[in-house]
Amino acid sequence: MTGRFIVADVTSHRRGFGVQPIVDAAARHAQTSQHSHKVLWLVPSYLTTVFNIARGIGNTAEVRNCDTIGPPLWTLIQKEIETVSPTTSDIEIIVVTWDQFIYGQARDYGRGIVATKWFDWLEEGRASGFSRPQFAQPIRVPQVTAPMPSSEQLRDTALDYLKSIGAMSKDRALYRSQLRPALIRANPAFQPVASHPLFASAFKTALDNAIKSKVIGEDCPSPGKERIWVCESCAPPALAVTPHPDGDAQNDQRVVSAPTFERSAQFRKRLTDLGIFCEKRERDIFMEALGQLLKNGPLKVSRLRRELPKAAKQLAERREVCLTTEFGRIVNFFLKLLLVSGALTREDGTLIKRNASAEAAAVAGVQKDAADIVESYLLEQILKKSDVKDREHWQLALALFREFDQPAPMDDKLDRIATLIDRLSDRVILTNDGFYEYTESVSTGIRAIRAQV
Repeated sequence: MTGRFIVADVTSHRRGFGVQPIVDAAARHAQTSQHSHKVLWLVPSYLTTVFNIARGIGNTAEVRNCDTIGPPLWTLIQKEIETVSPTTSDIEIIVVTWDQFIYGQARDYGRGIVATKWFDWLEEGRASGFSRPQFAQPIRVPQVTAPMPSSEQLRDTALDYLKSIGAMSKDRALYRSQLRPALIRANPAFQPVASHPLFASAFKTALDNAIKSKVIGEDCPSPGKERIWVCESCAPPALAVTPHPDGDAQNDQRVVSAPTFERSAQFRKRLTDLGIFCEKRERDIFMEALGQLLKNGPLKVSRLRRELPKAAKQLAERREVCLTTEFGRIVNFFLKLLLVSGALTREDGTLIKRNASAEAAAVAGVQKDAADIVESYLLEQILKKSDVKDREHWQLALALFREFDQPAPMDDKLDRIATLIDRLSDRVILTNDGFYEYTESVSTGIRAIRAQV
């Protein structure tokens, strides 16, 4: 190979990884080329300023603004590849990205294109103890001619923005780290001075003063996770609220009181919106009733949909549990969960997939680790938004298992969550700031039955 061309896609940059580590990773791979190399950076507009002052970009690199994602982004990358590949066959072309779609397209493109993920390059850098290349440039402080906004202007702009997004209480608070980038995007007047180091210092001072004067409230559960909102003293007058039919007292309680397990309720809603949620105790009863029915031979899914509620109800009555459960309604969620998770098998051992012919498929049994498969699938759907923290195992346990069942020790539930997350370790990573980041766009074959809020 006489050279190397790297398409560095950061349009879907992952939260918590920073910019400098991926710049260093690209520089490390560019250095390994024996001859010429070039790095084309595809950078979203909100990261352009950070890339302009990053160390190690190099003179042969091009930073190009790109706010497109998905198929339009791949079309752009494909054009860049085609401009290089016809020139010579001795140039190695690498596409590195966060996005699973771009990765898959590049991997299947052929012509010797190498597709990889930023996760892999960052891990290689940590293992090799990479040092920044010699051509790394010092931080370039841009020459700014626009006047620096005053502390009062920064405070007022921050207040206006927080009001515009509804951050008027602690429940609707915004992460402090998100405020400055959002203000720069929303206010073109700040963009000429946003890259100057003094702007960040001036903004921090203005925000700190607003917090000290009680104009802006702040909650700091842990360093780096500060949340801010506009205090009531400077909030606009509250709009008149239509009284609740049952009286003002009930209306006030509904507004002020939050659900005891609000976060676990959010997790359960993600599953109910997909039509695959039923309580742990009901899942266990259905699973045992299914095993009893299949002892007499295979049954079609359509027949199970009618017979399984009867068997489950009889089993529940004998054990005097779930006496008010509507098994005839919940069976639809349970069977859908078994089908989409791949837990049901035919007589020949093949899996039954959820498609148009699934209702006519004869079910001979379930996989040996059906409980692990089903519960891992439920947990995977919760984690797909990449907003679950590693400190929320308790809430995950309450969502997936028996929330009010005292005989089931909470320690066992937490251990179970840890085991299920381990099963998903090929699709979920833990970021530096403590979030479970979902890295694969695996098709679920299911569609939400309620509109997402």
